[in-house]
Amino acid sequence: MRKTIIALMACLTITLGAISIKNEIIFTSEDHSKSVAVKADSQTKSLSRGGLPIQAQPAKSDKTPKYGELVSWKESNNLIPRGTTVKVTDLETGKTFNIKRTFGTNHLDGESPSVADTDIIKSIWGGFSWERRPVLVTINGKSIAASMSAMPHAGIDSEPSEATVSNRSDDYGRGVNLDAIKNNGMDGVIDIHFLNSTRHKDNKPDPEHQAAILKAAGK
Repeated sequence: MRKTIIALMACLTITLGAISIKNEIIFTSEDHSKSVAVKADSQTKSLSRGGLPIQAQPAKSDKTPKYGELVSWKESNNLIPRGTTVKVTDLETGKTFNIKRTFGTNHLDGESPSVADTDIIKSIWGGFSWERRPVLVTINGKSIAASMSAMPHAGIDSEPSEATVSNRSDDYGRGVNLDAIKNNGMDGVIDIHFLNSTRHKDNKPDPEHQAAILKAAGK
């Protein structure tokens, strides 16, 4: 007998792209003489008696993947122009913080946007440190394998950005003040390296950074 759905009573809950159906769906015949209640489980139910099956959709997640993609510095440089803020995830601890690219040509020179970000960095490295650690840099949903050291250098927070100053941080002496973000709990910039990026001092790849990048890629 041909039936028409007179009443559709359901509670739909959408969580991370998966549809959960609770309570029941009631089918009523045209003459209202018969009603059939179909129970649904917490995820999905294939409906019988002429009903159409409801297919579960894969759950989506915004979690950072365990490892990042190996992306060359040439490409990463274009993906992260100066002024861009990225999310950085420490591979070992899973802690995340933000870094804004403010300088750098051979690799990314960046700064914490806030004291809170700086505090997270210090909690990971145990203070400011030149230790190279594998990290993931996320931009527009793309997670890139990278390596970061956490020693602010070549800047003075209290002086104007890009002014010529003396006594820049970490014994960098006189030169251009690489400190664009003020009152963020650090003087100068930190380094983030990508595949085949190089040091400023000699235009050569840093072996420790490159090894950490491979680790961040799961290699």
